[in-house]
This record gives sequence, structure tokens and C-alpha cells, in this order.
Amino acid sequence: MPQQTYQCSHCGEDFQRYPSQVQRVRRLFCSIPCRSRGMAGDGNPDWKGGRYVEPGKGYVLIRQPDHHRARANGYVLEHIVVMESKLGRRLRSGEIVHHLNHDPADNRPENLRLYASNGEHLRMEGHHRPKQAPCPCGRPAVARRLCSRHYAQYQRTGKIWDLGWGESISESRTKNSTSPRP
Repeated sequence: MPQQTYQCSHCGEDFQRYPSQVQRVRRLFCSIPCRSRGMAGDGNPDWKGGRYVEPGKGYVLIRQPDHHRARANGYVLEHIVVMESKLGRRLRSGEIVHHLNHDPADNRPENLRLYASNGEHLRMEGHHRPKQAPCPCGRPAVARRLCSRHYAQYQRTGKIWDLGWGESISESRTKNSTSPRP
């Protein structure tokens, strides 16, 4: 069967194809670049309006490829855009937008608060981690209130005897001794 003439859905240019090549295709394109441009954005059947919820985190992202804080895929967190429009300026480097009700999808302006830094955000919201008590030998604790050396020994043997003064960690803890003896 001879080739037939079709019109490109993107640029409108005429091109020829065999009818068997276009049987199951809804939109026809003259070239791969035209297909790429024609299937982008709202031309794509999977287009959802340029807005989606980040899987596993719940943050809403919107498509704004020219935004200064846009990701590589052209999407930016919606709460950043909302806060910038509320302030009438761009967010400065280091500024953090916080959701007052802790719902990452609720981007109403009255639900957002701006912090000057992440440290301020963590202090004000109580997300800081308390420091662990040191190991009875005096070194910083890494797990179960033991330093890495004593924790490894505890995992191997189930006991800790190497404190340098002849008693185990459990004996030392019962005496409430947290500093090494001279």
C-alpha cells in the first residue's frame, strides 16, 4: 500500500507515512522533536495540571520551571511560592517555611510561618535532640549509653568489664558513677 499524507499535530507540516504506521496513534507527529514538544505539559495524556503530591512526604509541588528554587524537573514546593507571595519578595537563602498544623499539604497562608534559619526552626518547634549521657568511661556514647568500644564489647560478650578499674558497666551504673576514677 502506498504512503499517505498526514499533517503534524504540533507544527502543522505535511509528512508521509504508511497507513500501518498510524493505525493505533491518536496524534501524529512529523519528527521526534515535534513529538517531544507536542507531548509536553498539557499535550501529554498523563498531565495532571502541573501539580502533584510528593510520594512518601506529602508536600505539594507545582510546575514553575522559571522559579529560582525549582528542582531539576521544573517543580517547586507550593508552600514556598505561597510564602513568597504573602511576603511580596523571594525567600532568602536559609529561610525555612513551617506548617503550623504539621500538615505538609495544607498551604494556606495563615498556616505557614517563616523562620530565619533551620536552627531557629528546630529550637522553636522542639525538634532538637537531647545530648546522650556519656559512657561511664568518659567517652561520648553512641548506643545504649555506651561508647563505640564498650558497645562492641557488649555485643560480643553481653558484659562490659574493661573500664580500667575492675568493675563492670552495670556495677558502675548502680553506684551512679558517670566520670572515670583518677
